[in-house]
Amino acid sequence: MTLTISPELEERHLELLIQEAEQSGDYTEMTAQDWEDIEREGMGIVNSRRPT
Repeated sequence: MTLTISPELEERHLELLIQEAEQSGDYTEMTAQDWEDIEREGMGIVNSRRPT
């Protein structure tokens, strides 16, 4: 089954994400360790969804 999202809905979602980012305060620089942690967490999620 393929989920199709209208361009209008995608655009609204993006606008909400940008608004959330702007309201969350000042940004912080990402370190190499931050990216490694994000990658490790993402790979954990992907691997947990793979059929065994």
